[in-house]
Amino acid sequence: MLRAVVCLFVFTLPAVADDPLKAKPPTEVSPAERAFFDTVQAVQNRIGKAKAYSVSVEAKWKTTGGKQELGGTNTVILLAEPPGKLRIEVGAAGEKEPHLCVASDGKTLTRCFHIADLYSVSKCDGTPLDDVQLDGLTLPALRAAGVDFLARPNVAVALASQVLAVETLGEGKEKGSAYRITLASGRAVTVRFDAGGLPVEVRATYDIAVGEMKKLTHTLDAKLKWDFDAKPKPDAYAITPPASAKKVDDLFAAVMAPDLEELIGKPAPAVEFAGLDGKPVKLADFKGKPVVVYAWALWAAPAVESLPGLSQFAAEYGKKGVAFVAVNVGDTPEAAKAFAEKAKFPGTVALDPLGAALGQLRAQAVPAVVVIDKDGKVAAYHRRTADTAEKVKAELDKLLK
Repeated sequence: MLRAVVCLFVFTLPAVADDPLKAKPPTEVSPAERAFFDTVQAVQNRIGKAKAYSVSVEAKWKTTGGKQELGGTNTVILLAEPPGKLRIEVGAAGEKEPHLCVASDGKTLTRCFHIADLYSVSKCDGTPLDDVQLDGLTLPALRAAGVDFLARPNVAVALASQVLAVETLGEGKEKGSAYRITLASGRAVTVRFDAGGLPVEVRATYDIAVGEMKKLTHTLDAKLKWDFDAKPKPDAYAITPPASAKKVDDLFAAVMAPDLEELIGKPAPAVEFAGLDGKPVKLADFKGKPVVVYAWALWAAPAVESLPGLSQFAAEYGKKGVAFVAVNVGDTPEAAKAFAEKAKFPGTVALDPLGAALGQLRAQAVPAVVVIDKDGKVAAYHRRTADTAEKVKAELDKLLK
């Protein structure tokens, strides 16, 4: 089950720290938290030193609480020769071919989305994991299997921005360690490491709000198998798309929002979000001034890391008459408010639990930016470029003139 919500980098991210807990005073770091992050760092070090390795994942999921129980098994195969060679396959048990294939030989990155019969080819600077962070399809596909951490260049730092608490669960039937992690979104995830210190099981159960009085319960149980003696074949990092597949420049845009360009210059949909005070936040309320709508979520590391940068951006351009609306997807009002206050966001914070209103704006990406002019017309969309902040500045300067 591929989730429609996606993760992309938008604003400048902070520099990677050597110690993900460095920002916390030593007195605030619990022994369990230190042990967990030391274990994660050891895994990352082992991966970085490996000549080649592979990980196979079988993730069983189940969603209950609706008219009928849904369930299935997602599969992931990752093969890598750090730092430049990578192959990822994401699919479902019982299917002949994966939904999504991503491969890099260190110079070229090819993505093939078989469901839509589309593929893209782009240049790679030798660090494909960095490019994957800007991929709106790969990370959500891995997240659906509970293993998006496999594609993080620095998983310890990515986790540090989301982890609120760590509890040691002790050894299981097999020797190794296990931890229960509470994330800023309120979700709890259990991770078990084997005797060699490798993560071999990820479990999570969380609720999905579908209305004021109704919720669905989603359960995920992923098992991982590691191989540090992998011997990749010569053509392991090449993808040959089907003859019927269409080549596109931006695979994500072609799949998720093929009509974006047609909406530029047209009136934005009359959407409204839920305010933290319970009152609706309508785009129409900001007519007469440029508006920047920013989609974010606590469960999306790029969005969490980007919000402080957006706060500075909003403070600067808010003085010039630009309105900023940070729309949270899927977190509780309390969690969204607390993080926005911590990030000192000076604009309006709103909620869109299922991303329905953002979907009308074609901004169901997280994080994503939509720029709307003072007449209420869509001026620009931004989802995946590293220079988005500079582009938005240029667009706003033009609109303000």
